[in-house]
Amino acid sequence: MSQNSSRREAMRAQQQAEEAAARRRKIVGIVSGVLVIAIIAAVVIWAVNRDKGSEEATGPQVKPPSATGSAHAYVVNKGKAKKGAPVLKVYEDFQCPVCKQVEDIFGKKFEALAASGDIELQWQTLTFLDDKVPGESSQRAAVAAACADTANKLAPYHDTVFAHQPEEGTGYTDDQLRGAFAKDAGITGADLTKFQKCYDTKATKDFATNAAEEGLKEGMKLEKKFGTPFMTVDGKPWNDWTNLAEANQNQLLDAIKKAAK
Repeated sequence: MSQNSSRREAMRAQQQAEEAAARRRKIVGIVSGVLVIAIIAAVVIWAVNRDKGSEEATGPQVKPPSATGSAHAYVVNKGKAKKGAPVLKVYEDFQCPVCKQVEDIFGKKFEALAASGDIELQWQTLTFLDDKVPGESSQRAAVAAACADTANKLAPYHDTVFAHQPEEGTGYTDDQLRGAFAKDAGITGADLTKFQKCYDTKATKDFATNAAEEGLKEGMKLEKKFGTPFMTVDGKPWNDWTNLAEANQNQLLDAIKKAAK
């Protein structure tokens, strides 16, 4: 073997080791972040019964089409899940930085499993970080996502909001939520007009508020130190995701099925 070949192999091995180390650091950051956010959630549990958002709705309230039955969560690709498919529920806050990390790592894989019907993917949107960051950014983002669902663009809008998460402590702007994000998610023409009216009149405020309150109550019952991100499989806490950052889609499905047994 030539000296150049040996050098290339050594450099490749070093690069692979560095990439693996970076992935491990990312997971360590996620686990640490979960603990930090859990503490915040415990501090603000008093907010469960508080009316989220000081601005009142100015129009009739609507229920997003992807909402689960009588509950206030979303089913992604509603109606696609195969009979007996495990239900993966993700509790998240649009301002939660660790939730964004989880979305970056797992989001597309979870959505693909939902699109194929191998799992039923649910999103439970919380807004408790509004008690830490002024401006009701989580609440406004939750209202906007519910409005996007009325335009049949829940998943792309949800993904866009997380992709453009602002620096911690700053929050989303109305121009982003009602304009740029909607267009990035593919909401155009008459649907854009409908979406913006929904956002401006806060037509989904009741849904977003109830989702946040119910999600926090559920989480505190399931986990003593509950915080976002948090996941359940068929209603049972699922923490193994912290070990699966490098898993492919099939490996994730196997892990979810195992947790459902």
